[in-house]
Amino acid sequence: MQIAKLTVYRIKIPFRQVFRHATATRSYAENIVVRCEDTTGLVGWGETIAREYVTGETTAQTIERYRAIPKSLFNKQFRTAMDVETFLDQAGFDSFNVARCGIEMALLDLMARLKNQPLYAYCAVEFADHIAIEHTDDIFRYGGAIGLSPVGKTIVNALKMRLYGFNSVKLKLECDFSEDVKRIAIVRRILGRRIDLRVDANEAWDTSYATKITPYMEKYGVSAVEQPFAKTDVSAYEKMFDATCIPVILDESLCTLADAHAFEKFADKIIFCIKLPKTGGFFYAFRLFSFARQHSIPIQLSCQVGESAILSAGGRQAAMLCPNLRYLEGSFDRYLLRSNIIANDISFGYGGKAGLLNSPGLGISVDEGLLEQITEEKIGLV
Repeated sequence: MQIAKLTVYRIKIPFRQVFRHATATRSYAENIVVRCEDTTGLVGWGETIAREYVTGETTAQTIERYRAIPKSLFNKQFRTAMDVETFLDQAGFDSFNVARCGIEMALLDLMARLKNQPLYAYCAVEFADHIAIEHTDDIFRYGGAIGLSPVGKTIVNALKMRLYGFNSVKLKLECDFSEDVKRIAIVRRILGRRIDLRVDANEAWDTSYATKITPYMEKYGVSAVEQPFAKTDVSAYEKMFDATCIPVILDESLCTLADAHAFEKFADKIIFCIKLPKTGGFFYAFRLFSFARQHSIPIQLSCQVGESAILSAGGRQAAMLCPNLRYLEGSFDRYLLRSNIIANDISFGYGGKAGLLNSPGLGISVDEGLLEQITEEKIGLV
């Protein structure tokens, strides 16, 4: 396979409602879509999302990384998935996770389509040293999410979660003790004890606040707390691990394999949160999968708020290969986005249930007309 055309789209997708957490408020998504066409006319698609506070990368910087790809590399012949990884390293994407994710996904989607295989099956063979097919059911179960909102709206959203049949729910918290305790108590009362409840602080806490609220998380059966402290504050996590048995989900603190090694000694107290854009796409995620399997670390396979159907499909392909899968997040498409870029719908249904995507590549067909409608900028690289 050889690249004939490579096109980058900066897209803007408005949300149906504002989504808020402790460090950000969003009413739309600004994503990057990558279209890769080979010399036979076959097309692969990728998507990525920049969050500067997570990886240090912005949307503008990511687009500039794509513009900087040496033109000579587009003459490369791709025969295996490792040729894709070599191309990305030669293009300088080894330390730019967000940029790597978008173009890698497009290339792997194209390679899998050439083999007439779903992406998970293609990757299971090509990256057999790191991963294998783990999911054997026909159905996935996604979890629900309750954003940061006033108590009245929190009550309404918790009722929706229960009525919709989710078996796990994530509740966003901030750093307001009375409000956070009230949120946890109300949501637990509405959900009952059978539904798994975890919370997400988005780096808003310090150790004194965590010490203060931990007894209430234990009282109301919170199963895990996501990213309570600043991403680099390992000592804060160490203090929390000494004070409670509630595991911590590492989100912003886990972007690279080096990050995983930094928390290796806490393997029995942590859960990895893996998102394709922040961890650098499939191959880098597979290395984290392998690390998690070796150290018996559970995984939350998650999403960035505002993903289009491309990243939703990518997440579900990755879920087929994810060991120790504790929580699955994503495929919120029709519930959050006012528009999308495929004609059909791959969102989860009642109970968070969603089927396998077994068509070649990512398993979706992008409608280029719909894509053009939400495109803010279009850059032809080849």
